[in-house]
Amino acid sequence: MSVPKRGATILKPAINRILAGIILALCMEGGRGLAQTSEPGAPSPTHAQQFSRIPPNQVLTAIAAARKAIQSNPNSPQAYLSLGIALWSGGRPEAALKSIREALRLDPRFSAAWLEEGLIANDEGRFAEATEYYQKAIEANPQNSSARLELALAQFREGNFAAAKSQIEAILKADPTHASALNCMGLLQLQSGHLHEAVESFRQAVRQKPDFEAAQMNLATTLLQLGDAEGARTAFQVVLQQDPNKSKAVYGLARALSRLGDKTQADLMFARARKLMADQTSELRARDDDNRGLKLWNAGNLDAAAAAFRSAIAEDASFADAHNNLGGVLWQLGQKKVAIQEFAEAVRSQPDFAKAHNNLGSALFAEGDVTGAIREFRAAISFQPGLITAHLNLGMALMRANDTRQAENEFRNILLIDPMSAVAHFELGYALALEAHDEIKHGLELDPALTNAAPEIIHALAVIEHVIGRDPTKSK
Repeated sequence: MSVPKRGATILKPAINRILAGIILALCMEGGRGLAQTSEPGAPSPTHAQQFSRIPPNQVLTAIAAARKAIQSNPNSPQAYLSLGIALWSGGRPEAALKSIREALRLDPRFSAAWLEEGLIANDEGRFAEATEYYQKAIEANPQNSSARLELALAQFREGNFAAAKSQIEAILKADPTHASALNCMGLLQLQSGHLHEAVESFRQAVRQKPDFEAAQMNLATTLLQLGDAEGARTAFQVVLQQDPNKSKAVYGLARALSRLGDKTQADLMFARARKLMADQTSELRARDDDNRGLKLWNAGNLDAAAAAFRSAIAEDASFADAHNNLGGVLWQLGQKKVAIQEFAEAVRSQPDFAKAHNNLGSALFAEGDVTGAIREFRAAISFQPGLITAHLNLGMALMRANDTRQAENEFRNILLIDPMSAVAHFELGYALALEAHDEIKHGLELDPALTNAAPEIIHALAVIEHVIGRDPTKSK
């Protein structure tokens, strides 16, 4: 069965935000966040609450389970919240927010849903709204320690240290072993000049969670401020065991070694810190060039955009975004082989870059490498299960490879993520029509008498062949 040719889609990115300032320490382990402008050497908090992420290989199953739960009980706030979390985990923030808000419509005092809406708002830079949502989460459930911690972080950023301390104290009253709250308490104690108390809070935090890098970094920095060079050296070394390229830990270790009189090792660490910081400066310059290129691209100035992306790559040869964006511009300029090289370099630089995998797959598909395209589309989906474009492209590539059944699965996956996707309904219908055509033809080949027994089927076959552009006089 041959399939009429239709193209795959290359994704054009939005402008990337530059994260201003430097993250020195986090109030909570792991997670996302915007860097906060801060003085070198001074611990500072940032948003770092990990959204309730679902592993990529479980996202579609989670979406299916949530939709089934909603079908069984359309008035279940928990089912809508579960769907929102699954959609967010799959990279569909707008759909996630819609589902979470439906949960809140059904139960305006659903604390967990208010918290998740706050996390999304914070992640999108809507900080005032996020603060409001955290407060609503606490009003609905005063025992929601995650909401209290997020609210404390927001208040810390605003300089409202007394209010932040009140939230942290409430958390620690309920759970004295809460590592993130202990770390935040240490930061608040630093703000009020109580360095020794801060050290004890940081020590308690790392005792509760030995791999809590942020608390360990805060401990090291504070010990250095207190003049405890030996203690600081040990703490910085622990940080570097977890992250050998953390420039501020390398610099802090160099300062501690210098105070301990170990000039040789101190000089080595200072040199290493300078190299790491220079690399970070190059990364910031590269990001600036990349943003400039995106603006030029959006304005239609392709040659200037390509030059800006090349400038970004010259600053940071492993900058995956710039390689991907340059590939997109070169593709539009008709330089297809070079574009494919740039997309390939993007995924080499960042193997989990879903959109770059999709773009590479689209380019390979257009050049006739269907097998390579299928491989890249599957890679894109493995890293971002909610990337509908990759599901669509994979389905179309599978159709080209005459694997209609697998193509149907991909179109159904799109409808699982977005039941209102018109293109997915169309492509699924098209695939089903092709499959129906072949089944009917096979039945007629097995028993030609069916031609007379079921004239309506023959009429349907003619209609299908007309729709798919198949000559009914030719065999499949």
